[in-house]
Amino acid sequence: MSPSDCLRPVPGGSHRIRCWCFRLGALLVAGMLGWLAGCSRPPAPDPDLVARVGTHDIRVAEFQDWMRRRGIGANSEAKAALLQEMLDHYAAVQRAEDLGLAHDPALRRTWENLLVERLRTVQLESQFTNDPATPAQIQAWYTNHLDSFGQPALRRGAMIFAAYPDRATAEQMQAVHQRLSDVRSLALQQDRTAPGVRGFGSLAVQYSEDQITRYRGGDLGWLVPGKGDNRYDPAVNATLFALSQTNEISEVLDTLRGCYLVKLLDTRAAQVKPLASVLAIVQQKLRMENRQQLQTQWQNQLRAAYPAQTFEQVLSGILPPTGQTPPPPDQPAAIN
Repeated sequence: MSPSDCLRPVPGGSHRIRCWCFRLGALLVAGMLGWLAGCSRPPAPDPDLVARVGTHDIRVAEFQDWMRRRGIGANSEAKAALLQEMLDHYAAVQRAEDLGLAHDPALRRTWENLLVERLRTVQLESQFTNDPATPAQIQAWYTNHLDSFGQPALRRGAMIFAAYPDRATAEQMQAVHQRLSDVRSLALQQDRTAPGVRGFGSLAVQYSEDQITRYRGGDLGWLVPGKGDNRYDPAVNATLFALSQTNEISEVLDTLRGCYLVKLLDTRAAQVKPLASVLAIVQQKLRMENRQQLQTQWQNQLRAAYPAQTFEQVLSGILPPTGQTPPPPDQPAAIN
């Protein structure tokens, strides 16, 4: 219908209705043309989008992070090379994801370990401090751990050893005992006539069968209570610490292997190291205890936040993977 048709009188007075229909159609056509014109116009560029590779968008902040890690400035060629490196990187990442490599158990375990280490750094390591302990804390810890800094009483002794013959009879054993009893008498006489002789002196060379000590007067060196040497019977150590006076000689000591004479040469009383000499050790121990306490608290918080439920029946029924040898019963399995 033309505009003139719209204006032309129509029997029945319907020319006004037709006129409105014409105007409405014109408006629809104009609106359609405007919409088509808008569709043909390209969208406004995203000012934060640097590039897109596959489904990954590289944005300004990420590009700047790569620039910082690579030490790249404003050079255009360097930035272009970096962008290409990023494009290649994310293309490879998406190919790996498409192939399902992201679900590899070993890779997942590595990623989880990295996450845990990062969590420890963020939540736990930040709580560790190198602040020195107070004098009161140091003194209290030292007092409560005096046993750690004590030096036990020491004794220096000498011995003469005479072994029993193989498959010795009672008479042979008695003969060895009597021989050492005679040596004891000689040793007592030697102490009266030559008090400067160290240990048993030449008597050890003449009568002792212990090859290590016989040429030094039977000298055993400094001994700790209850800690002897497998070269001689434990009774030697006990006998030495039972003697009460320097240069005292024991009675003949009968053992399964033979007979001994034991002589006390010197004593050293038990001592405790002064705090000043162990200050650095105490401070280090306090730091370690503080770290352990913080770690325990952190672990307990994790367990409370993420309660676990275990199924013992299933756990007890799990067998080692085929081809894997289980560890010995007294050796815990390694935890990955």
